[in-house]
Amino acid sequence: MAVVPIVLLTHEEKRENVGGVAEKSDITLRNQLSQLPLDFIYFLGVMLIFGFANFNKTLFIYRAQSLLQQHDMSLHVAAGWALLLYTLYNIVRACGEFGMGILSDYIQRKNILAIFGFGLFSVTAVCFVIPAPHISMLSLFFACAGFSAGTVKSLEKSYAATLLP
Repeated sequence: MAVVPIVLLTHEEKRENVGGVAEKSDITLRNQLSQLPLDFIYFLGVMLIFGFANFNKTLFIYRAQSLLQQHDMSLHVAAGWALLLYTLYNIVRACGEFGMGILSDYIQRKNILAIFGFGLFSVTAVCFVIPAPHISMLSLFFACAGFSAGTVKSLEKSYAATLLP
């Protein structure tokens, strides 16, 4: 939504060249997009869809807290466990970024991003719908979410760079 005012309300001023004649500017969004490789355009579409589907990870914390509260944990204890699980998420994410960055030097980034980034995120999001009040199951879900986030974070920009000239 932030791009819409920029596209609609800004314009390139005509510049005069040395002879005093105004140059026609060739800088338009359509022109710029047409110069990009088709594979990159598809990748932007996939990232757009993923961006719409990706939600704030604090919802995982809230879900874990509510599941733990449903099974006779007090609010404070459930919130404490949920924050510990989020800490696990961040540790796995950091390790995932590093590990998947190394692995992507040997295996195609596209496949890793599709399977461990987008695919694992999808499976994990569905798993959070399942009422799993056990800390072990929630730990697995948070670890998978962290690994998925680390994969996407480390590979989305590097894969985009391989698609561009």
